Amino acid sequence: EDGPEYTSSGEVNGWIYDQFALSEYDGHLRVATTDFNDWWSSEDDEEPANNLFVLRDDNKGQLRTIGSLTGLAPGERIYATRMMGDKGYMVTFEQIDPLFTIDLSNPEAPEVKGELKIPGYSAYLHPMGPDHLLAVGVDGDDQGNLGGVAISVFDVSDFENPTLAHKHVISDEDNWSWSEALYDHHAFTFHRGVLSIPAYSWDYS
Repeated sequence: EDGPEYTSSGEVNGWIYDQFALSEYDGHLRVATTDFNDWWSSEDDEEPANNLFVLRDDNKGQLRTIGSLTGLAPGERIYATRMMGDKGYMVTFEQIDPLFTIDLSNPEAPEVKGELKIPGYSAYLHPMGPDHLLAVGVDGDDQGNLGGVAISVFDVSDFENPTLAHKHVISDEDNWSWSEALYDHHAFTFHRGVLSIPAYSWDYS
């Protein structure tokens, strides 16, 4: 059998948080990036923000950007991304976690359709049927202080108005918790409606 063949390459601005920032669908490559925060930037420079680019092979050795969405959530960075078909989801964070819903049906004009702001952040997003996202993240408050591991379910049935349907925090204000699933999706298993993750907690007393 023939092996893989090089066909084309391209580039976009920014850096990629993880493998879920890349998605191929219907002949298009979608790439989510966070702008570089250069140490030599001046106060007058624009704050680093987040972007989504759509590239297509021009059959001449180039992946060319045909659509883009730039300048999302200035001063924050991407913590989680998931793109499935013509829908995309992005989580950014500095003090409050915005979950963006993104319409990818027109590759030449990706568009933010909805936004939900809640304390803390989501680190991994997993599809749970067509209308919900299951997320592992970290709880927080309105001042940006972070707490323990939080399991959240987002209702995205109304794509323009995503809501938080459920949240469970593993530890309370007197404890601290952590999970490998926050940075490694291989530590996340969702099978037949049951979520399994490794986690540990620390009691300060």
